Amino acid sequence: MNQPIYDKIGVNYNANRRADPRIVDRIVALLDLPPGALIADIGAGTGNYANALGDLGYKVLAVEPSRVMIRQSVPHPNVSWFQATAEAVPLKDESVAGIIAILCLHHLTSVPDAAKELRRICPQGPWVIMTYDPRPGKDFWFYRYFPGIYRQELGKFPTKEAAAAALSGADRKIRFVDFPLPADLADKNMHAGWNRPEYYFDEQARGNSSGFARTDQKDVAAGLEKLKRDLASGDWEKRYGYLRQQKELHTGFVFIKLSAKKDGAVPDDIVITKASVKDAEEIFRLQRLAYISEAEIINDFTIPPLVQTLKETLVDYKTNTVLKAVSGGKIVGSVRGELKEDGSVYIGKLMVNPDIQNQGLGARLMNAIEAGFPGVKKFWLFTGQQSQRNLYLYHKLGYKDTGTERVNDKLTIVMLEKNLK
Repeated sequence: MNQPIYDKIGVNYNANRRADPRIVDRIVALLDLPPGALIADIGAGTGNYANALGDLGYKVLAVEPSRVMIRQSVPHPNVSWFQATAEAVPLKDESVAGIIAILCLHHLTSVPDAAKELRRICPQGPWVIMTYDPRPGKDFWFYRYFPGIYRQELGKFPTKEAAAAALSGADRKIRFVDFPLPADLADKNMHAGWNRPEYYFDEQARGNSSGFARTDQKDVAAGLEKLKRDLASGDWEKRYGYLRQQKELHTGFVFIKLSAKKDGAVPDDIVITKASVKDAEEIFRLQRLAYISEAEIINDFTIPPLVQTLKETLVDYKTNTVLKAVSGGKIVGSVRGELKEDGSVYIGKLMVNPDIQNQGLGARLMNAIEAGFPGVKKFWLFTGQQSQRNLYLYHKLGYKDTGTERVNDKLTIVMLEKNLK
């Protein structure tokens, strides 16, 4: 990692760079590990995400090369610090259950050397890497004013596919999850002002960005002057003013999850039984993991299963029959059903761990929840109109479309029923 750059730009880093709860949620979902698990945070910076995981009960070993960044860290009982680079991690072989690396990949001096170290300390994974690929955001208005930064980023950031290949080797399963930037992003990276151009006139905010720091400051000054003129004339507003009302924008940020390859087959030891409130936290984590793919389909990561809190899900255990599918002591699937006043049963929250999806476990869970309500003649549910795999499964199980409902610009749901004789 390039230590001098953050020894220079890392001063007062926490003024603009705080852990964003939506990034934390995505990290936890992709890690798919229980609280108490030991996690290595590579390129931990000032420890914002290490501490956020610590708040959730994880044990974190924070690895960061910059003394300036470490000095700004807030002590946390679940976080231990190591001043070191990703290419020489001072941790024992096979010592951690998972790894996170948030927006540090472009600071590595040797990706192959770092990959060897990550594999040494966590050979099975999961590794959750958040990085940036400027190519999907090439039309982002920011580059109209700061073209030098875009040229620089093209040389600094590989495509997400190239980044994953450089890290993974041949024996790693790769998953990509885009992260559109929310309008109120707390971790104010260089693109955080996508809907608030005035943000870029904050010298401190620019100063904490490696993109601005590495660019010729004459070019930065020229871009700021042009942006100032366009804001004053109304030209920016005319071209891009609609962004001020937009909730999120994808400019190229992406999560890469790397984990040991599996054969994808459903384990032979799966047992489906009734869940209790004691299982709620583990099922909640599975929900966050399983529904990412649904959010990707409609490019909306604010769907209820991803923003619902654990406390909100506890209500279901009072009014629903909740089932769990367990393999090797781990919950890998779940579904729930609620008996309504009219005698029908609403089925919801069907979820299967992504590693074993499309292998028949969803159908087994559906059959099990229906069997849990003997004598019921009508079952009903809904799913997204664009969720073709879900629709295929439900149709195969005998469910019929009964109508659609438009929820918002991105989501239309299909209502389905199954009537038994």
